Amino acid sequence: MLDTASKATLGRVYMKDSTVIGNVDFIFGRATAVIDTSVITLKKRWDGSSAGYVAAPSTAADRKGFLITGSTVNGDVSASTFHLGRPWHAGGDASLDPMATIRDTELSSAVRSAPWTDMSGFSWKDDRFAEYENTGPGSGSAGSDRSQLTDSQATEQETADWLAGWTPSAS
Repeated sequence: MLDTASKATLGRVYMKDSTVIGNVDFIFGRATAVIDTSVITLKKRWDGSSAGYVAAPSTAADRKGFLITGSTVNGDVSASTFHLGRPWHAGGDASLDPMATIRDTELSSAVRSAPWTDMSGFSWKDDRFAEYENTGPGSGSAGSDRSQLTDSQATEQETADWLAGWTPSAS
């Protein structure tokens, strides 16, 4: 959804008041992206099971990845069955530094208590995954399996930081 045709092409996306629906890595790619005041709906898999991953960023080390802010994560799925994300090192590229921040968002009970997970031998803890002031039954406090931004760090991870002077237009 947020990927580009080639590694050399880096995209930028701003989504506001949108609906995003899926079950496995349905928000993925190398773009710098903001998903703002949107609804992210988790779906069961084709076989009716509840399990999945929301985001799989494949971010270049010198860029910002995904920011989900002021949104809602919900869906008619079982409790504690979805991860918020995992690091996609596309093609096994160790130089990538996947990034996803989910802040000020209401998380349903579908979100696991350890919301981030590893992928293809790459640990989420070696990349940039964090939360800030999320609410709802799927939210949780800081711990070794749940990185939370400090208030100071959060001031550098807001929509304006992702847009960096860019003014998106509707298309």
